[in-house]
Amino acid sequence: ARADRSPGEFYQLDFEMAFSTQEEVLKVAEKVIGDTFRTFSDWKVTEGPFPRIRYEDAMLKYGTDKPDLRNPLEIIDISDLFVSTDFAPFRGKTVRAINVPGAASKSKSFFENMLKFATEIGMKGLGYVKVTEEMTFQGPIDKFLSDSDRQELIARAGLQPGCVLYFIADSAEMAPKLAGQIRTEVANRLHLIDEDRFE
Repeated sequence: ARADRSPGEFYQLDFEMAFSTQEEVLKVAEKVIGDTFRTFSDWKVTEGPFPRIRYEDAMLKYGTDKPDLRNPLEIIDISDLFVSTDFAPFRGKTVRAINVPGAASKSKSFFENMLKFATEIGMKGLGYVKVTEEMTFQGPIDKFLSDSDRQELIARAGLQPGCVLYFIADSAEMAPKLAGQIRTEVANRLHLIDEDRFE
């Protein structure tokens, strides 16, 4: 630990391994990190081998290169559905979507507070649709969707009755990051993250 930091604020583990391969380094890291967490915490820890996620996949599915895998929500890219849309906020944008099972029954204030959060992080809005028991859509984005769009969204996002599908549209650079923040915030507000384990 550096002398100019308070105890417990900063820790670093350096590996010094001669003539080692990437695979060997990763195996040592899995053992040392796993053992360290098990020694100093009662939480369950991911057993090795740890999941290996390509950067591009992490940015798409989680909106960050350091995802909390306790969060079950995943992001999908639906930009191709809105290439020639009449809905100006989506036109020419990178569009991401997040399926949130069971959220359709949430109160009006839940959706208002999520919109407030979205604007606080720099979004111009946070579109969504609710999926009814009859597998129809309700919500501010529905009128901009064709029947084929709806069927494609049901298939791609794995929508079921009671789901909410959030839409995040922005530049190619910002959309993944904003979607990642929405993914985390929704999971926190719905208590979807298991607080008794590391993953």
